[in-house]
Amino acid sequence: TLAAGLAFGLVKGGLLVWTSATIAAAIGFLASRYFARHRIEALARGNEKYGAVDRAIRRHGWKVVLLLRISPLLPYTISNYIYGLTAVDFVHYLIATAVGILPMVAVYVSIGAAGREAALAAAGGGHHSTVELVVLGVGIVFTVAAALLIARAAKSELVAMRVVKEAPSPQPSPRERGEGDGL
Repeated sequence: TLAAGLAFGLVKGGLLVWTSATIAAAIGFLASRYFARHRIEALARGNEKYGAVDRAIRRHGWKVVLLLRISPLLPYTISNYIYGLTAVDFVHYLIATAVGILPMVAVYVSIGAAGREAALAAAGGGHHSTVELVVLGVGIVFTVAAALLIARAAKSELVAMRVVKEAPSPQPSPRERGEGDGL
């Protein structure tokens, strides 16, 4: 990603990395989904916890994918295969992945692009003013800060989702259990 920014600049490098990473994620997901998911389902068929997690991911999978892509708790390559083993819908997975990887792609490509601009300026090949270089530097700082803030918010949201999931379910009232007053 850094090399793409260095070689192609911010816009071209960013589009190249974003497109390539999204395609690679789709390929890893589909390979896992069609070559291994049925085996995992067969092994876990009687496991209540697996079934509950799988149903939750089917309902809220795009949120989980998006939050984990923004907050890089799992390496992207490994997570592509893991998501393929879950019940998350492919289209939702792909959209959440494409959106979720944008902050980190922007950070790394802009760092590479800054290196490119500095190298061009040092070689005398660039006609960039001091103002342009300052704007580029400030842009990189803001991009990194935004990525860190988004990652922190995503991590907090994942913790909150886990707390809600682990909370005990409320006990039914006597009336709901069929223990009315006998009338």
